Amino acid sequence: MGADEVKAEVQRLQAEKAAKKGITINKDDANMAEFEWIKLNQELASQRNADGKRGETTKEKFVRKFQENPLIPIGAFMTAGCLMLGLGKFARKDSHGSQVMMRGRILAQGFTILAMLGGVAVSIRKHVNKEKEEP
Repeated sequence: MGADEVKAEVQRLQAEKAAKKGITINKDDANMAEFEWIKLNQELASQRNADGKRGETTKEKFVRKFQENPLIPIGAFMTAGCLMLGLGKFARKDSHGSQVMMRGRILAQGFTILAMLGGVAVSIRKHVNKEKEEP
């Protein structure tokens, strides 16, 4: 389904919805509303670019997030590692080893959740301290 088909389908559904409510939609008004939406998106994009900031790449975002709270990605990698090792042991019919790895996965997930909660707590504390410093 192409973009024009999706647009036509959305307009048809909007017209049906308006007809059920007893509202008549002028096609020019609908096109004008779409134009205003596009214009707003362009203005917001230009404002973001006007600040001199460019978009953050995936690698830059990962590094920034890792620096903010390194325990979360570590916990995620531990979880993924235990899961992969456990699935490998399961495929080799090593039920005891698979069970140990799945328990390790649960512990790693718990560690990750605790790291997230700790990160949120630290973030809230920093925010509260920053508000206290500013009069």
